[in-house]
Amino acid sequence: MTPPVCSNPGCYAQRLCDCRGPVNREHYVSQTLLKDIWQDSPGGSTYGLTFIRATPNNPAQLGIKNLTAKILCEMHNRALSPFDTEMAKLFWAMERVVIDEIQGDPVAVNSYVLGDRIERWMYKTLCGGVFSGNFPVPFEHSFEGQLPSDEALQIIFRNSPFPDGEGIYLSHEHSRVDHHVFRLAVVGDPTGIVGLRMWVFGSLFTLVLTGDHTPFPELKTATYRPPMIIAANTRNAIRMSWEGDHSETALQLTFSDNPPAESSE
Repeated sequence: MTPPVCSNPGCYAQRLCDCRGPVNREHYVSQTLLKDIWQDSPGGSTYGLTFIRATPNNPAQLGIKNLTAKILCEMHNRALSPFDTEMAKLFWAMERVVIDEIQGDPVAVNSYVLGDRIERWMYKTLCGGVFSGNFPVPFEHSFEGQLPSDEALQIIFRNSPFPDGEGIYLSHEHSRVDHHVFRLAVVGDPTGIVGLRMWVFGSLFTLVLTGDHTPFPELKTATYRPPMIIAANTRNAIRMSWEGDHSETALQLTFSDNPPAESSE
C-alpha cells in the first residue's frame, strides 16, 4: 500500500494522512513512566528488548536515553501525550496503594484513572516498540518498519472502540512484586502479534488484540476492564472508568512482599 501524499514516511501513523512536523527521536516507552519506575534515576533495570541480553532474574541496566527511536511525527507524538499522563497517574496510584497497604493507612482512599487511556497507552507503546524493532516478537525475527493496521491506528488516534472482548484484562499474583524492573512482553502466535503484557507492582495488565484467547492462559483468572482495583486490608482503591463494555467485578490486591522504598531525592 502506497502511503498518502501528506504522510511522513518515518511516522508509523502515516496512513492517517495528517502528519505534521519532522520525525524526531522520542521515547517509545513514556519517559515520565520510566522516571517513576526508576525513581528519577537516569536509568534502571529492564529486560525483553531486542538489543540487550537480559532475563527476568538477571535484568540489564539501561539508561532512559537508550529507550528512544524515530517512530512518529511531531503532531502524532503530541496527540498521544494524554495517554502518557494517564499511565503515570496509574503508576503513582498503584505505588500508593502498595505502600499504604503495608503501612496500614490511610483507609478507603480513592484514586481515579481513565481505563480507556491505559488501553491506548499499551497499544501505542506496542506499536512504537515493534515498529522501531526494539520489542522482540514471538514467531517472527522482527516487524521493524512494518506499519500498524488501519484498525489499530483508528483505535489509538481516532478513539474507535476495541472489538468485543478485546482490550485490557487484569490479574494479580500476590507473591511476585517487581517494583523497579521495567517489564513488557509482546504476545504473538503464528498469525502475528496478538497482545502485550505489562507488569505493575505484581499486577499483570494484558492487552488482548484477538478473539482467540488461547495465547493468554492468565485470562482464566483475570478480570476484563475492572471498574475498581482495591487493596484487601486498607480498602484503598483505584477506580477505573470505561467507555465501552466492562466487568462489574473489582480486582482485589493482596501483597506478600515489602513495598518499594520511597525515594529520598
